Amino acid sequence: MSKRTRSEQFQRALRPITEFVERRRVAAPSRASVDRPGLRAAAFGFSTYNIGDDIQSYAALARLPRLDALIARDRMAIEELDGPHLAIFNSWFKQGQDYRLPHRSIEPELFGFALGADKLLASEWRGWLAARGPVGARDVDSVGLLRSAGVAADWAGCLTLFIGKGLAPVPASERRGVMIVDLPQEAIDAHVPAGLRDGAEIISNFLPALTQPDPLMRFATLARLLERLRTAELVITRRLHVALPCVGFGTPVVALPHSGISNARRRFSGFDGFLPTVFLDDAPELAAFDWSALRPSRIPASLAQSEDALEDRLAARFGARAAALVAPLYDGAPLTLRNPGLGAEPMTVTLSMRGLRRDCRPTWWSTERIELDLSWFSGVERFMLDVSVTARRTRATARVGALPDLLLR
Repeated sequence: MSKRTRSEQFQRALRPITEFVERRRVAAPSRASVDRPGLRAAAFGFSTYNIGDDIQSYAALARLPRLDALIARDRMAIEELDGPHLAIFNSWFKQGQDYRLPHRSIEPELFGFALGADKLLASEWRGWLAARGPVGARDVDSVGLLRSAGVAADWAGCLTLFIGKGLAPVPASERRGVMIVDLPQEAIDAHVPAGLRDGAEIISNFLPALTQPDPLMRFATLARLLERLRTAELVITRRLHVALPCVGFGTPVVALPHSGISNARRRFSGFDGFLPTVFLDDAPELAAFDWSALRPSRIPASLAQSEDALEDRLAARFGARAAALVAPLYDGAPLTLRNPGLGAEPMTVTLSMRGLRRDCRPTWWSTERIELDLSWFSGVERFMLDVSVTARRTRATARVGALPDLLLR
């Protein structure tokens, strides 16, 4: 048996503490979830600085008729849910040294599975995946690695390609500006033509510190980013989960990753066949790239068929097909609830479900409506959140309903 590295020993020693913290963090299942019949759903929740992880979860949310729990992708062994929850494994697996299997209450839909840590296939995950195959792998390299380990796999692509499915195309006359996302300034200056970089809006996938630990704020922020990508004239980025949604939105996009960062050649494998991709460390390709012939990319028919088949499977499991997201994905309006007879005096509003709890300070309160300090985003109506209020004077707390029933906007 091979010796554990110092990092693995440290992770193992910390495991009881991290598991205790995780269990304390996670809220109980909501009544909104328990009271609604049918199969329940979970998605991966994150607290990392990079919102790209959440974009993958949002893409999964778009294929689910409901969301009952947020679970930690890298700690699924301790995510004991109160009954079966389907989760779409549209993500990168995985960070950390914990290679224990997901809890049996998590029912995996293996679509968009990206192999990030080769050690995963040397663990009990290999047999677990093989028993549930074929795996719908996110990238072509993951297909090869899974097959070489005896796991049946096909290239399914990533659900972030299909966030725009069902949304009306944005006419060229309504698109505005060039977006550059997470490119080093030296790369922008050296490789992006002046006619494109001058006046471009440059942004980052990295989240502000106050947003990072707040799941609902993370979803609202990514919806704002996606809406901006949807309406841009051109997007230039090194981020896979910025580039792929653009393809589905019909937004022209150029990917400029660096092969030395985040195993980019594996991550982009397959997608580079239809997505204009030039690696920043490939000087000849950069020099030869034609910036004058940019147009929207097309999703290959085989990937579209895989996604259609996924929707059919999910409809059979849930008894209903998830409605498409609506445009705009984000418009800056506050999340607004119907006042269910609470009177005119403002109270603290708490939104909670398994894996999520947020205390909100209303920015407007009347006998008709309550506006929260949180932006609306398309898809929020699928969250099975309990809505509770706490009176300012007595500090008494009471549940007043479920978000899907009280949501006005």
